[in-house]
Amino acid sequence: MVTTPAKHYALSLVEAEDSLAAIFPDELLSHLQLKVGDEIYLTESDDGSLFISAKKPDPGTHNVLQDLAG
Repeated sequence: MVTTPAKHYALSLVEAEDSLAAIFPDELLSHLQLKVGDEIYLTESDDGSLFISAKKPDPGTHNVLQDLAG
């Protein structure tokens, strides 16, 4: 079985009025098929890892993945 190494992206944080905004690299925006005004979803796992998705996560998905991980 051949595995592809995971890609890692660095996001820069910039000040946006009274908030912070993350700057996404063009390659990541293209991969996620995102454009200005789209929403993204962050899911935090029990170990503190964050997952970014362009699709709204299914509330039951996290538990299924935990069960598969054993």
